[in-house]
Amino acid sequence: MHRSLTLTWQFYRPFLYYHLIFTAFGLFLIVGTADAIFLALPTKLLSYGGMVFYQHYLHPQEYFYYRNAGTSMRRVYALALAADLLAFVTVATVCLLLTK
Repeated sequence: MHRSLTLTWQFYRPFLYYHLIFTAFGLFLIVGTADAIFLALPTKLLSYGGMVFYQHYLHPQEYFYYRNAGTSMRRVYALALAADLLAFVTVATVCLLLTK
């Protein structure tokens, strides 16, 4: 499991600032108006689509590194996106509770 987490972190690290920008934008929508919470989640999902597009179509040769390490790409994507979504939902919930 430790190896999978390390490989997932290596996969996710180049996209960290990209996701932080979308997270900040989503939180801005939540804090700006509480009614815009339905826009925050699609914004975050749009960032996931951008990451998948970038990785799958522009840098597919990097998949060989993860496959040779014995980890499937589905697992790497699932761990990276699940951890990011969990962090986003947690921070968004705290921000929503603090604004009310």
